[in-house]
Amino acid sequence: MTPSLREQLDKFYRFLTALEIPKRQDSPVRESTAKPYRYHILCFLGWLHHVEDWPFDELKIELIADREWLDEFIAWGINDRGNSYGWAILFGATALNVAKWQHYRRSQTTKYKNIKEVEVIRSLLNELSQKHRKEPRRTTSKEALEEKLITLEQCIKVTRYLRRCCAPRRG
Repeated sequence: MTPSLREQLDKFYRFLTALEIPKRQDSPVRESTAKPYRYHILCFLGWLHHVEDWPFDELKIELIADREWLDEFIAWGINDRGNSYGWAILFGATALNVAKWQHYRRSQTTKYKNIKEVEVIRSLLNELSQKHRKEPRRTTSKEALEEKLITLEQCIKVTRYLRRCCAPRRG
């Protein structure tokens, strides 16, 4: 019987955070580092299900470490969603950790260098890092930021309006 998606996520999380995992070559990560990986996996699987029409019962964590699907997802995120290469690097890092989790027992060299699937994703991360360095900064100019800010008077009006829309508090 194949493990459920929740069980897969739990096993992956344990691989990342447990103090000692035999044959794991990386140090454990903090929970604050592991939680975004879970989020990235769920975003990727959501894309597979909703955009690529994958049946829900066929979704597996390991799919994010498949270079072809990862490339498609990253292209979609950059082209259709307007994400940056910095965003893509975060998903690439998640895929790299999933590949390590998948294959850590077979690794015989440091940094999983003998694992082709890990090296393929490392190569992608190098490509994305080069593109990220060349990508124009998306910082907001002072003028654009000031345009988005509201005055104190506008804030008070919005607050009063919202209070009128809400049901009375009972206490």
